[in-house]
Amino acid sequence: MDTTAGAPCLIDGIALFADLDADARRDVVDHAAWYSLPGGSLLFAQGEPGDALYVLLRGSIAVMREAPDGARRRIARVRAGEVVGEMALVSGRPRSAHAVAERDCEVLRLDRLAFEQLVTRHPKSMLRLTRQIVARLELLHEHPAGAPPDGPHSIVLLPLGGVRDCTGLRRDLARALRLYGKVAEITEAEGAGHQTDWFHDIESAHDFVLYQADESAGPWSLLCLRQADRCLIVAGADDPEPRRRHPLEDVAHERGVALELVLLHPPDRLQPDGSAAFLGGRPLALHHHVRSGVWGDAARLARQMAGKAIGLVLSGGGARGFAHLGVLRALAEAGIAIDMVGGSSMGAIVGVGAALHWDAHDAEARFRRAFVDSDPMRDFTLPLVALTAGRRVTRRLREAFGERRIEDLWLPFFCTSTNLTRGTLAVHRRGPLWRWLRAGVAIPGVMPPWVNPDGEIFADGGVLDNLPVGPMREMGRGPVIAVDVGEAVAFSAPGARPEETWFERLILRRRPRMPGIFETLLRAGTVKTPAERLADLCLKPPVEEIDFLNWRAFERAIAIGRDHARAELHHAPASITGAPRP
Repeated sequence: MDTTAGAPCLIDGIALFADLDADARRDVVDHAAWYSLPGGSLLFAQGEPGDALYVLLRGSIAVMREAPDGARRRIARVRAGEVVGEMALVSGRPRSAHAVAERDCEVLRLDRLAFEQLVTRHPKSMLRLTRQIVARLELLHEHPAGAPPDGPHSIVLLPLGGVRDCTGLRRDLARALRLYGKVAEITEAEGAGHQTDWFHDIESAHDFVLYQADESAGPWSLLCLRQADRCLIVAGADDPEPRRRHPLEDVAHERGVALELVLLHPPDRLQPDGSAAFLGGRPLALHHHVRSGVWGDAARLARQMAGKAIGLVLSGGGARGFAHLGVLRALAEAGIAIDMVGGSSMGAIVGVGAALHWDAHDAEARFRRAFVDSDPMRDFTLPLVALTAGRRVTRRLREAFGERRIEDLWLPFFCTSTNLTRGTLAVHRRGPLWRWLRAGVAIPGVMPPWVNPDGEIFADGGVLDNLPVGPMREMGRGPVIAVDVGEAVAFSAPGARPEETWFERLILRRRPRMPGIFETLLRAGTVKTPAERLADLCLKPPVEEIDFLNWRAFERAIAIGRDHARAELHHAPASITGAPRP
């Protein structure tokens, strides 16, 4: 046990000991074990007896729960000044999770006897500890699948295969991150040979620290990894060996450090391609396309790292989905850059344009050709499976997007469908774009469902969730804008007769009439869950007057969406309109 002079200052500022005077704090240190824990080391294991609590003096610890199949999932992060292991100590139950050092740490260990003596002498310490336990239980209740990842403080760049411009990327990323806080850039020349105290001081004085490792698993790269909250694997998008791995990727994954891939493209690259070869087999949280030297791409990466990225979620709604184009135009006019896109049904199709960086005029021209000039929903067939054959929709999607894959869009993108075989919402972040868009617009009864090679059947994503804010929010990258055009309050038929005959409807044309089969099926396929509360801003353009299949209302829907968004953006939260947009 190390009790050097001046040691009590180590627990100054730690909430658990805030009510103790200097002598009492010295007494705590004298009765505690004080030691270093190298990054990647196990502090305690799930299932072990809860015989002590630990005060983290320096570093960062991941709390990871292990499933029966052996998979580990991070449920919390403990930072300097916080306590870990207190729940098992107080309850007397075994540890409910592993605690792993994410970087080199210094900790104080209070065993049960020392803790009981502390509480006896200073009861307020128990009150503070109880508050912390309650706060953590509330967090687990709000996020039963694990708390969304918080923004990284320390980021390591792992270059692959002699990739060029990794230093340039680091500098551009640092420059963009300085809009959100103080940034330190650490290379081997500055950091090699320093001890834990030096790194702790650097990280304490800055909001973000960028470490540039090398291509090896040498001492410097290992040291960078021990300090990292997040690893950016940096690869050249034209690398002839896309399956090349950095020797520390598996080590980082085992330690619970989030892995992301940055594909560096030439500055004149029009569209990414071939990303799937880089992604295969890698347990990545996300991947990013960045053109070397293009400031907007580096700025977008910085927003992703800083938790300032704006996600856009677009609902389904048939022809009403054209209002999304007007919203996109209003966002562009307001200088609000979209960093991630997701959507359901028609909203997903419109969202692809944003993920491909189509400007407003180009996007509107493309969608006019695809939907207004040629109605894709008019290939009626004998309704053995659905009212339409779906061939025209498939043809239009293939004409628009070819064999492009979701992972080859400039922006992170997802679309949804309903897996009718499993009864679950399917979120598609990879794979052939046209196929999953086609699956996601297959409204049951209107269009044949999509069937994958395993025989699973997929239908419109709006069947379960027409406004899929949840998948975007789970990414934890920043504020979310949701646009809902599917909540059709005008879908009603007051006074209509459920027993209406075809003669009354078609020959006598009696009013009021029952909704037609197309209208009913379309509405049934766009039922949303109450996910709008998860969004930071939810726009609801007033499109009730536009029929779900009225493709000719193209300009009117765009104008409604544009005017509504323009008005609502004046009242949008500062996280959307007031954040710096480099």
